[in-house]
Amino acid sequence: MEHLPIHLAEEALIAGPVHFRWMYPIKRELLDLKKYVRNRAHPEASIANGYLMAECMNFCARYLNEVETKSNRPIRNDDGGNKFGRPFGKGVRVRLDDISWVQAHRYVLVNTEVVTQFRE
Repeated sequence: MEHLPIHLAEEALIAGPVHFRWMYPIKRELLDLKKYVRNRAHPEASIANGYLMAECMNFCARYLNEVETKSNRPIRNDDGGNKFGRPFGKGVRVRLDDISWVQAHRYVLVNTEVVTQFRE
C-alpha cells in the first residue's frame, strides 16, 4: 500500500482530474434508460420509445403554463412566499413597543459573538 501514492500522481498527470473520468453520472443515466425497457425482446426500440416519450412530455410541459406538470408544480412545502416559514402551533404575533424593541436589539448586539469584533 505504500507504493500506491507514487502511481496516483502519475495517473493524475496522464488522465487528468478524476471528475473527467468518473463513471457515476453515466451509470445513473444508464439506470434511467434501463427503466424504459418494456419489451425484453427488443430493448433498444423500447428504450428509444421511452426516451422519445419523456422528451415529448418535457417539451409539452414547458409550454403548458396553466396545466400542472412535474416541472412546474409548486414546491411541496410552499407557504405562499413567506421567507420566514410557518410558526409551530397557532403562531401568536407580538408587537413590541419602541423601548422594548430597542432593548431587545441592544441585548442581541451585546451578547452575540459575531458582533464583538465590530464593538471593539
